[in-house]
Amino acid sequence: MIKKVFLLFLFFQLGFGQKVINDSLISKFEKDLVYKAIEVSKLPDLRNDTLSDFYFRLNHTDLMIDLYKDNYGKLILKSTQYFVKEKSNIVKDTIIFTKLHDSNIANWLYTNVSNSKLEDMIPAKNDSFGKAGVFMSDDYYLEFSNKKQYIIKSFRFSDLDTISENYSLKDLINDSFEKMEIEKLKKEFREDLPGGFSYLKKNGYMFYKLHNSFVILDYLGDYRLPFGFISYYYVNKIAKKRFNLGVSINYQVGFNGNSSVKTYVNKYNLFSDNRSYSDLIRFSYEKHDLDYIKSVEQFENYKINYAFSIYKYFNLGISYNQLVIDSRFNGLDLSISKNIESIELKPYYEINLYENHLTNYVVGVSKTIKFNIHEKSIRIYSNLYYEKLFDFKSLNFSLQIPLLNFGLN
Repeated sequence: MIKKVFLLFLFFQLGFGQKVINDSLISKFEKDLVYKAIEVSKLPDLRNDTLSDFYFRLNHTDLMIDLYKDNYGKLILKSTQYFVKEKSNIVKDTIIFTKLHDSNIANWLYTNVSNSKLEDMIPAKNDSFGKAGVFMSDDYYLEFSNKKQYIIKSFRFSDLDTISENYSLKDLINDSFEKMEIEKLKKEFREDLPGGFSYLKKNGYMFYKLHNSFVILDYLGDYRLPFGFISYYYVNKIAKKRFNLGVSINYQVGFNGNSSVKTYVNKYNLFSDNRSYSDLIRFSYEKHDLDYIKSVEQFENYKINYAFSIYKYFNLGISYNQLVIDSRFNGLDLSISKNIESIELKPYYEINLYENHLTNYVVGVSKTIKFNIHEKSIRIYSNLYYEKLFDFKSLNFSLQIPLLNFGLN
């Protein structure tokens, strides 16, 4: 009886025993991050999985590539990306994007991985090789698994070994990414994420995605026209097509029936959409009825404006104007401003030239006041400026306060 029990125990040990694990991760912190990312991605934990005769995984901070044989011996190649979706520091969901790739790419990668014996060639990470157990953007993790053993090795992308005389592991990774169009897939995944949320990965990388479009309604008033509003609609993209288009109307009235209406259509990022340089073209119409300007009480303005901003330096704009009083006058606008981000201050200067004469100008400073209400950021914009409108000169003050702001996906 004892002999039978021993033979049965030996059978289970040989047939169903736990696989040998060779783990080169050198800190618990690193292990927690690596395997937590695998868990979040809904991928199998290869330390425990014993179903496949061949399983290879390339694990990076924002990407996992799995190559394995299914139960019928067919090669499967897939890439997995994920983001944890948050709002107001509360996790709402985990969004996972999986893509199955062409069998020809799978066969090509399998040949290179198998022939190179990567699991034997790449040394384990130690104090002099790779980082000290920190899961960062330069760290790569290779996992090898079959029914008998599991191996994981980590390394920096800049410290890769040669796997053959003329081919390095760095080349293999770069070629794999190119064949699988990984950069294109990353871009598509991010573009398909719903707006209005923060997205993060387990390594701490995080970004906030704006809504595809949003609506803003603000109070707007100044010393002479104290009652008014700004209504603004901006559309970033519709059905994956990018527009970068904004439409707004500004309306103000005073106690004596004075009024001002301004409408704008803005097209953003004509030549650039990066932080260092941005631009826009604006089409606008203005109508003013102001009795405190004795020489010109009513006038209209049509403008075509091009403006650009060089980050940390200055903003510059130039406009072609058509002033309508009793007749039409051609004119030119020039404006310049400077953002002082450290104190949320912007000095600015604008001049209007009609028929080669300096007709109007404004010089002032804008101050942004920021505070939070129930963890929601609020911005109030104030302006103190000196203006000349035809024969009228005066100091003025304006205030813009947010009333309504909501996004649309």
